[in-house]
Amino acid sequence: MKKNNHIKDVIIVLLGNFLVAVSVAFFILPNNTLTGGVAGVAVALKPILPFIPSVWLINGLMVGLYIVGAIFLGKSFALKSLISTFSYSAFVSLLTYITTLFPKGTFIMQPILASVYSGLISGIGLGLCFRVNASTGGMDIPALLIHKYMHISSGNSVMIIDALTVLLGVTTYGLEPALIGVLSVFASG
Repeated sequence: MKKNNHIKDVIIVLLGNFLVAVSVAFFILPNNTLTGGVAGVAVALKPILPFIPSVWLINGLMVGLYIVGAIFLGKSFALKSLISTFSYSAFVSLLTYITTLFPKGTFIMQPILASVYSGLISGIGLGLCFRVNASTGGMDIPALLIHKYMHISSGNSVMIIDALTVLLGVTTYGLEPALIGVLSVFASG
């Protein structure tokens, strides 16, 4: 029975990562929406660190935060998050490629719509991962540390971290894109 639970957990983690990747590939990237998460941090820091490719920032943050999560959240969490680290990257790459197969502009929409729908879809994905004590990695790890040590709900912890990430974007993109990004964070939480 325990092996069946492990397989079920892996499937749930993969599904959660797939949904978060859907929100990024179909809503966030085509609309350049400032949002939370590691990608949001990389986007917010890009104007400040133009000499570092965004992918390097994302990968560096993912590895560093994974190590912190493995230390403070345990072996089981680390194993499930390792799955997320690879599956999320693969899903984002695949789904981003799929968007190129559609006519240009297919996924372009009002920034508020992109923000709200990306938040709702990624929130469901994050919730699935959290349900089995895993995450999609990245900025979920500080949120789960807040949840563990400060006893704030997982959803509220994610909202806090993502709101801080979006607010970082105020310094590089201005107030309006950051306020639109807060809608995504709120919908996700």
